[in-house]
Amino acid sequence: MTPEHRLQFHAWLIEHGLDRPTADAILMTMSPFDWHELATKKDLERFATKADFDGIRADLDGMRAEMGGLATKVEMQDLRVELRTEMREMRTEMAGIRTDLRTMTLSVVGFILAVLLAGAATAISLAV
Repeated sequence: MTPEHRLQFHAWLIEHGLDRPTADAILMTMSPFDWHELATKKDLERFATKADFDGIRADLDGMRAEMGGLATKVEMQDLRVELRTEMREMRTEMAGIRTDLRTMTLSVVGFILAVLLAGAATAISLAV
């Protein structure tokens, strides 16, 4: 939520019957970041790390050593195909992560809005 949206939301809360300290408290509980910018450790575990790439490099070095140093064009082509296949699989996984993250974000935003609307309705009913 941008700072402008936060200010608009704060004004909306006050317009709809909340006092300023309550509206301030609600805004203080909201994250200053957009939900799509957040990731959990579990989300990050799905991505390849430097150690993973170091392992691949070591595997390739081992293959090169097994082949007597230099690889033939056919062997290099096979390695290139394997690498492209792995990269394609990683892209598919990343697309799935983006979809999961969007779904999670929408769920969290819906929950927050439901809580805020319930709080506003309670405040309005108490005011009446």
